Amino acid sequence: MNDVSKIAEGIVSGSQLLLRHMPYPMATKILAWVGSDGWDHCATVLRDDETGELMVYEAYPPQCRKVPLEEYIEEMIEWKAKRHRWRKRTGKKFACEVYTPPGEIPTEVMWNEAESWLGTQYGMIVNWIFGTAAIHCSELQRRILEQIPDLVGSWEDEDPSKTEPIENRVVLQQNGWSCHELEID
Repeated sequence: MNDVSKIAEGIVSGSQLLLRHMPYPMATKILAWVGSDGWDHCATVLRDDETGELMVYEAYPPQCRKVPLEEYIEEMIEWKAKRHRWRKRTGKKFACEVYTPPGEIPTEVMWNEAESWLGTQYGMIVNWIFGTAAIHCSELQRRILEQIPDLVGSWEDEDPSKTEPIENRVVLQQNGWSCHELEID
């Protein structure tokens, strides 16, 4: 049995979530095609300045949203259950890594950036191909992370719309963010 509040321990404002082998075959296949190694979704956790609650900000169909952390963990429990059925066919296991900043970061500025994207249309493929006003998960995460002065210029491609989740993961690792995997049964 999953204790949501226990799972949430160690997640702080500014933490970054990277999810592997989500239970959505189309996104997984597309990202595998471009070399994501299964890292097919990401999100950012920030403390809501208005409510004080930890919220997860993500670009997810149909648009950018924010979800209370504990509710998001409940969604991940459901995703893992769906993935378990697929795992029998594919052998791929759902996982979520949490990256925690190595020190103080400007979470208020990051929150302002995250809030500015709420309601923006989600569009992974459309954005990669045409560079439209739509946004995908790793682009949103990167745009939020670029509010941290030490991370500006850390990505190989200057265009945030071309960012993949695995690139954000590499940047966090190279910049000393600590990592732990969420324990979801």
